[in-house]
Amino acid sequence: MAAWKSRTRSLQVFDTELSADTVEWCPVSSDHNILVCGTYQLQKGTGEENATPSRTGRLYLFRFYREGPMTPPLTELQRMDTAAILDLKWCHIPVSERPVLGLAAATGDLQLYTLKDTQEGGRRLHSLSRTEVGADRLVLSLDWSTGRLDSNDVRVVCSDSAGCVSVAALEEGAVTVQSQWKAHDFEAWISAFSYWDTQLVYTGGDDCKLKGWDLRAGPSCPTFTSKRHTMECAVFTVVHIGSTSWPQAATTSTCCSGTAGTCDSLSVTARWAEACGG
Repeated sequence: MAAWKSRTRSLQVFDTELSADTVEWCPVSSDHNILVCGTYQLQKGTGEENATPSRTGRLYLFRFYREGPMTPPLTELQRMDTAAILDLKWCHIPVSERPVLGLAAATGDLQLYTLKDTQEGGRRLHSLSRTEVGADRLVLSLDWSTGRLDSNDVRVVCSDSAGCVSVAALEEGAVTVQSQWKAHDFEAWISAFSYWDTQLVYTGGDDCKLKGWDLRAGPSCPTFTSKRHTMECAVFTVVHIGSTSWPQAATTSTCCSGTAGTCDSLSVTARWAEACGG
């Protein structure tokens, strides 16, 4: 059997100077050609032997447009020096008629930016709000509740290096943390809403566990805990899989060993209830 050959090719290479760890296309239909990139760099302390290292980053804003085969399609619109960036996520819908970007910072902040037009006809990010999730921790991931384009209740979930998960509401451009709880014994690398029921949240961490939480029941007990990620395998990613015929999306989680597992949110409902005595 002939080996499969990839038909992908590089259109352009851009040097971000610092380590690039997150990239996101804007999902808002009017700005599908807008791309952001976040970087993370650990800078060793200078001077004293035990000097605390600093984490620095940079946020890039790009526009993708192909004018011809000889023209680079990616144009840098803006760059901002920031704290180290662990995650970037666009809100799936406009907020106050503008795209909004969420940023997970190494300073323990959840930062929001809004995308606006410039007088020159370009686009530029402007700071909208900044909320401290907790002191002495890194915000590691974030997700929006708007995956099915529902604008009735815009919320953000984020996880951090202390193993905590926070849920915040966005109202009139301000972020208010509604709840926060200890979800994992070590770093909580990933947090995500169930887009088909945004009262459900998935989290994964360095304790090798994937957990589900029902916000209506409170955080005292997870609705399920999957320990299938063994061999010191931290859960890093949760990917939503859905279809029109089976709208209750499955959830795929991946870990540091390169393995992946999938669970269906319908088929495990009974086990979730049993785990909490429901």
